[in-house]
Amino acid sequence: MKQVHNCVSTRRRRGLVAMTGAAMLLFIIVMFAEEVLSPFAWMPTSSSSSSLASAPSTPLVVVPPSAADVEAAGGTIASIGGKLGGWYAPAAVSKVSKKQQLPTTRTTKQKAEKSPLRCTTDWEGPPRNESYFWEDPGKDRYTTSGCPLLQKKIRCTGERHRALVLYMIQTKDNPHDVQQEMWNLNHFIRFGVYGAHESTAMFERVDYVFTRMRPSASAVTSVQLCGQKANIKMMWVPDGPCDLCAHGRVIDLLGGAEKVMKKYQFLLMSNAGSRGPLQHQDAPQWIDIFAMGGQTSWTEHTPPLMVGPSIKPYPIHAESHVIGISTKLLLKHMHFLRVHCKGTKLQCITNGEHRAGPAWMLNGGWIHGLSRNITIRNHTLEAKPYQLLNNKYKVRQPLREFYDVCAAMFAKHGGSFMNSTMLKDRTAAHTAQLTMHQSPQRQLGGGDTFRNLLGVCDLLEL
Repeated sequence: MKQVHNCVSTRRRRGLVAMTGAAMLLFIIVMFAEEVLSPFAWMPTSSSSSSLASAPSTPLVVVPPSAADVEAAGGTIASIGGKLGGWYAPAAVSKVSKKQQLPTTRTTKQKAEKSPLRCTTDWEGPPRNESYFWEDPGKDRYTTSGCPLLQKKIRCTGERHRALVLYMIQTKDNPHDVQQEMWNLNHFIRFGVYGAHESTAMFERVDYVFTRMRPSASAVTSVQLCGQKANIKMMWVPDGPCDLCAHGRVIDLLGGAEKVMKKYQFLLMSNAGSRGPLQHQDAPQWIDIFAMGGQTSWTEHTPPLMVGPSIKPYPIHAESHVIGISTKLLLKHMHFLRVHCKGTKLQCITNGEHRAGPAWMLNGGWIHGLSRNITIRNHTLEAKPYQLLNNKYKVRQPLREFYDVCAAMFAKHGGSFMNSTMLKDRTAAHTAQLTMHQSPQRQLGGGDTFRNLLGVCDLLEL
């Protein structure tokens, strides 16, 4: 029996030794695996590979750690290197505690560079030119659905800028004229005033200054800020011979031409004697159509554009009831806005509006008329043929003989133009009809801001 007991004890001791040896061997293998394979823990397993494949393909930029990163984590510069193509060598990992794991990847978000603005016009059919618009468009151009579509879309890429709109309300003596102005203003604040949050293809924001010209008997002797909210300002301006003078005074109050040029890419000047914008419900934004100036392709290298609903031939100039200009030439153009404020209305028109057109082209700019979609690029080579065509068709006053309201988007609709032969009866009738046909879908978001601001500044005071 004693021999049997000794045999069993011997077998037990051998079993324990074998188990102990196997455990030690397994421990050594595990430690070796943790030491050697831990740098490769980033590699996806078969179970994770499917999730990576389904993840968005956003590229990660992997950047090797700097020497400062390594030393801060307890490693050495020598731990970066060649064996694993920029990843850490196994020896370096063993020197780092679990609380101080070295950074292995960094995701760098590269800021998108601001590229220059580029825009194109998609036309409905071939681009229309002056050959289409020489005759009266007739009733076929105006349908019960409003304006036909001319430009399908304006597309832009690159960094957008801002536009500034100056809109003048003039105090009229005749109650009929006041009524017309208020109708025109109401239409504009519904369909022409963008909210501060609204952007267009060309502009990230459109700012507005509404001015009211006061009679010389009033206490207003200089431009005065009446109120402002969001992207809208209201100002009083002293009496003057014409709206160009009022616009020039407002620009001076805003800091002058140079400051406006830095802040805005495009400037549009209008008054309450015009009705618009009048557009097809699917047309591009009206401010973009003005800024594009009829061009199929536009870049920041396109010559500065002066754009109006119509171009008068003698001399070549855009009519001032609505006129948009690139601010690139604003510094030189200011002469025609300032110099005639103490003269008569005729002097303001003759020496300001009329002479501004030829000067614009002599300074390298182009003039575009929306009604006929014609661009005059050279005062010598293109102005004369345009004048000859006007003579051929006996068109000296576009509003009197011919006017395509839909192409122009704006028409004079008030004051002396409603009480004389300056405005063609048919044009006036079309303008009134198109006002009714203007789609509610075109209504913009700035009208409420304007009306709320009237509670602070009574710009419409009689």
